[in-house]
Amino acid sequence: MAIITFFNKEQKETGQTLASIAIATTYGIEHNLSILLVTTDFNDDTLDSSYFEQKRNSFNLFSSNNKMQNNFSTGAEGLIRMFAANRANAEIIKSYTKPVLHDRLDILIPPKTTEIKEFRELTKFYPSIIEYANKAYDMVIVDLSKDVRQDAYDRILEISNLMILMLRQNQKSIENFLKLKMSDEFYNKKDLILGIGKYDNVSSFTAKNVGRYLREKQIPLTIPYNIKYSDSCSKGKVIDYFLATNSLTFKEGVEGFFYDELRRDVDIIEGARIIQGF
Repeated sequence: MAIITFFNKEQKETGQTLASIAIATTYGIEHNLSILLVTTDFNDDTLDSSYFEQKRNSFNLFSSNNKMQNNFSTGAEGLIRMFAANRANAEIIKSYTKPVLHDRLDILIPPKTTEIKEFRELTKFYPSIIEYANKAYDMVIVDLSKDVRQDAYDRILEISNLMILMLRQNQKSIENFLKLKMSDEFYNKKDLILGIGKYDNVSSFTAKNVGRYLREKQIPLTIPYNIKYSDSCSKGKVIDYFLATNSLTFKEGVEGFFYDELRRDVDIIEGARIIQGF
């Protein structure tokens, strides 16, 4: 059982949600683990729309129950109602998640409220949901938003086995993290590793250079910028994209680099799991 949380301290976009989707999908295809991907974003349907074409009627062979895709009305809201009524247990978690890859990858969509105050009040249940989900799945991957109320945000990081802090690939982002690292012992914890979203291997800020500059023992994870992947997320075709890329016999070029980096990321996470015993 493992809780792996993506988070960031940036004011600007780091590509965190698409990074968590990419890592979770790679795990789902490459490893025989049951995984739940949870996003905590406010008023954002990126997670759902990345895996499922909206308002489609076609059959998805990768789902354990196709009817659930077109008729799904529970998600986090349904679970929150159960927790609020003290009727929650680990066994019911999967009744409120949405299957993507049968017995490999499920997702938990966030509350659909458009009122930020209501959303923040609902997020107080997220730590308990994640802890219960950790009993029902081999791995829970959390895309942690700053919209979550502070006590719940802190608790999610506290219960995480591995935290992945996302950076932007530029000087300011790297220097800002260095300041955090020098002023707060939290950012030196052994269960925290770095990730670079929208990564470009042509930049002078390569993962190796960033790791060396920050004196990190572990080279940061990299989620390369890839327009085909981004487009697939907007059209509900992430699984199609990954399966097509995985089937390439000559894995070079943009798609090969993208998938190879994600495999390296997963290997790093697996190494951390072995070393830290979670």
